[in-house]
Amino acid sequence: MHFKLLKKMATALLAVTLVFTTALMLPTYGASAASRSEVQAKVDQLEKEKEQIQARIDALEDDESEYAALQEQLEEKIANIESQIALVNERIDEVKAEIEANEREIAEKEAYLEQTKDTLRERLRAIYVAGTHNQLAVLLSADDYTDFLARTELMRGVTEHDTQLMNEINAQIQQINEKKAENEANAQEVQSLKETLVARQKELDAEYAANASALSKINANRSSQEEDLQETEQELKEKQEMLASWEDAINNNSDPDRVYSGDAFAWPFQSSYYISSPYGYRSSGFHTGTDITCSGAMGKPIYAAADGVVITARWSNVSYGNHLIIDHGQLNGNQYSTVYAHCSTLLVSAGESVKKGQLIARVGNTGNSSGPHLHFEVRVNGQHTNPMSYSYSNGF
Repeated sequence: MHFKLLKKMATALLAVTLVFTTALMLPTYGASAASRSEVQAKVDQLEKEKEQIQARIDALEDDESEYAALQEQLEEKIANIESQIALVNERIDEVKAEIEANEREIAEKEAYLEQTKDTLRERLRAIYVAGTHNQLAVLLSADDYTDFLARTELMRGVTEHDTQLMNEINAQIQQINEKKAENEANAQEVQSLKETLVARQKELDAEYAANASALSKINANRSSQEEDLQETEQELKEKQEMLASWEDAINNNSDPDRVYSGDAFAWPFQSSYYISSPYGYRSSGFHTGTDITCSGAMGKPIYAAADGVVITARWSNVSYGNHLIIDHGQLNGNQYSTVYAHCSTLLVSAGESVKKGQLIARVGNTGNSSGPHLHFEVRVNGQHTNPMSYSYSNGF
């Protein structure tokens, strides 16, 4: 009898202590409203950031199109220059062949010129040796006038032959000089043209390389902006999901007769478990609940922490993933609810009443999750609190 009395007194004392402690440590409804207001402000900010990032991506895509078009133009110009260089190289080969032919002709003419010079030298030497008086004697030795005219014509022929040799020598020299000048002009022409084309090709190659570098930077910048956009969209979805969950809780929590008993919660997971990430700050930001898992956690049962009504049952691939929110009612002006996130399967629906310890879902890896686990939250007036600060019927 005394044992039963003591047990009732201990239970009552534990309930009073739990209510008193949570009433002191948890924020008021006003704090919850402020938190929702902060999240809404963050949503507005993220939407603006998303628009700004998208505008930068659009601008980069325009720049990329312009640089890509310029790159194509440069490629066409380079190909054209290369074609011209190929033609000039062919012309150089032709000029080389012409020069070789001219040089052979020059060699032949120079040889013939030397032969002609030798003939002329012999003629001049003979004339010098014979002297002018011999020519006169030839004329005076004529028998008659007719013979004189014949001898005079013969002398004129000899003189004309010598003159013809001289003229021929001069013509050959002139032709040789013209061929040499032609060779020099042709060589200079094609060499100058080739140097001009090669210089232009180097300019285009440098311009192409600079444009390619700029295009690469644009691509890298756009990739970075797209990553930022993806991260912003993910965070925006998470915040919108959080707001939607809160809105569900507010819209569905209109029954003033729903009362939380103040009893200790039931532990929502199996007896063999470990905490993979506690409540509080971590590298990715503030963690609003306690992550509970075990070996082979996928598909493990999840239990309702207390009696209540399911006010949110969402299937989602962002933020909480597939998750439940159960309203447990009010106690001393504070409304209590629990959250069960990243579920693989939801076994209850919004509006459905559940009992403490009832199977409500199964462990999954949906939403923003790095592995199968249960993300468990305890909220007061919609504001997250440390789940490990409460007493649980399974030894906590």
